[in-house]
Amino acid sequence: MNITEATKKALESGRGITRHKIKQDGYDVWFLPTRTALNYLIVISDREIYALWEPSAEDITANDWFVIG
Repeated sequence: MNITEATKKALESGRGITRHKIKQDGYDVWFLPTRTALNYLIVISDREIYALWEPSAEDITANDWFVIG
């Protein structure tokens, strides 16, 4: 699904999103969409959290997003 669809589903369920490409590249990273000025929080391996991720053009046009967590 695209990033918009994944974000809507994640917000409804309180979960995060990630891309199949991210998982295939061996990264354990997912993004938690928020309804605040923080936009998305980046959660890495369930241990570290960073704020203010902005998707790239590739991320925005990708169709391999899914809900996780």
